[in-house]
Formats: sequence, structure tokens, C-alpha cells
Amino acid sequence: MAAILPILCFIALLIGSAARLVDVGSWTRWRHAFITTLVIEAVVLTAFTEVLSIAQLLERTWLLGMWSLALLIASMSTVIALRQHPWPALPQLRTLPGLTRWCLIGALVIVVLTGITALAAPPNNWDSLTYHMARVANWIGYQSVAHYPTHFLPQIYQGPWAEFAILHMQILSGSDTFANLIQWVSLIGSIVTASLIARELAGDQRAQALAAVLAATIPMGIVQASSTQNDLTAGLWLMILMYAFLRLRAFPTWRSMLLVGSALGLALLTKATMYTYALPLMLWLGFWSLRQWRWAIW
Repeated sequence: MAAILPILCFIALLIGSAARLVDVGSWTRWRHAFITTLVIEAVVLTAFTEVLSIAQLLERTWLLGMWSLALLIASMSTVIALRQHPWPALPQLRTLPGLTRWCLIGALVIVVLTGITALAAPPNNWDSLTYHMARVANWIGYQSVAHYPTHFLPQIYQGPWAEFAILHMQILSGSDTFANLIQWVSLIGSIVTASLIARELAGDQRAQALAAVLAATIPMGIVQASSTQNDLTAGLWLMILMYAFLRLRAFPTWRSMLLVGSALGLALLTKATMYTYALPLMLWLGFWSLRQWRWAIW
């Protein structure tokens, strides 16, 4: 199935990213690699969408070619990383304390059950039928994400990134079977990012596990994890923005700054309310950066 190409690309990037992180434990290594890979693949997906849309080439053959090329590049990058570094060790659940282990098992149960629901149930709520999935159907018909005539204007002006991802999966798979998985993956990413934010704030393993459980058990998050709405996805990019800022303070490198910029761009592209929620973070980042680096920030 062609829809497996983005998944294989993600796995290749994930392994390569984890292999390059050699100065942290296995749990932190794989969590940071997961977040970084999510951002990279999201940026790549956005670039593919916009480039193909210009020439009205958003159709199966071209997407197959683009994702095949992306998978080839990701695989080569991973092979190079594995030649330079040993295979990254997988985290072991049994090495965690009892409470931490049971917290993660509980979060995993929620992830599994919402994933089953996301695959079993087609998109069926009001927002999905009026604009989330409707705009995807129009984009497929026009082979472009340019504006089109419609009586329901939210299809035109609402943030499109979550639907970009649904668009790729729907074209490659030929159905809406995987449409709900974008929000489901966002739930997983939010759980992982919450634990990483707790770590950056000097939380121990128990605090990180409790942060993960808190993210996993938000009622609206559980409900939306099996839908095609975009709130979880937008929240994920906002959380990654917060995590990237905390990383930037500890490790002021261009990689951290790229993570900040990419997360901010994806958040704004997903939902307009992110302009409001991201503003205090960006003001904080701006003042801190100017005080820390002054004009050298440029």
C-alpha cells in the first residue's frame, strides 16, 4: 500500500535521529528523536503539498514519486548515521520504577484504544463533514490547495496543515481509512512532549511519567484522538514550541532554533488561535534571546 511510504520515511528518520543522540539515556534519546522526526516530516509534507499544488500535480503518481525520494534520502541518512554511531538501544520498560511503569502502561492503554477507534470509525462529526474532509475532497478534485468556489468559507480560510496530512494519506491509500490517524499521532506526540517538558523543568522520572499521564487523560484529547479535527495537532506544535524553547535555553544551537521556527510555523499553519497562544512564548523567547546574545542573535 502506497500510504506506508510516509510511515517508512518516518521510521527511517526516527532511527537516524536516535542514533545521532549519544549523550543522553535511551528513554530521552528516543523521545527527542520522535519529536524531531515529527517536525521534519511535517515540514517535508508541507513542502511537497505546496510545490505540487503550484502546478496542479497533487495526485497519486507525483506523491508516490516524492515520498519514494524522501524515503530514499531518509534511508541513506540513517545508514550514514548508523555507520558513525552504534545502533540506539531501545528503552526497557522493566528498568523503570513501579509507579512510573504503571503510569506509562495506563497511557499506552489509552493510546491503543483510541487508535483502534480511529481506524474503525470513519470521520463523522460535524466539523469533519462540513470542512475538514470537504476541503480534502475538493483539493483532490482540483489537484491543488488553491482557493476554490464554495458556500462554506471555513474551507478556504481555516488553517490547513492537518488537512494537508489527511490529503496525502487519502490520495496514497485511496480512502479515508487513515484520516483520523493524524490526530491520533498528535495525541502520542503530545504525551511524549509533555514528558520532555517536565524533564527540561528538572522533573525526575516520576514527574515525567505524571506529565505524560496528564496529557493522555485530558477528556477532549481522548475524544478528538479518533477524529479529523485539528485541535490536538495544533496543540502538539505549540507544545513542541515550548519544548524547543527550553532546549534552546540549555543548548543554544542552530538545531534548537530551527526546531523553534519549524514548530511555530506548523502551529500557525494548523490553527489561527495559535497566533494568540504562541505570542507570550515568542515574546519570552525574544526578550531572553536579546538579553542572552544581544545582536549576535542575528
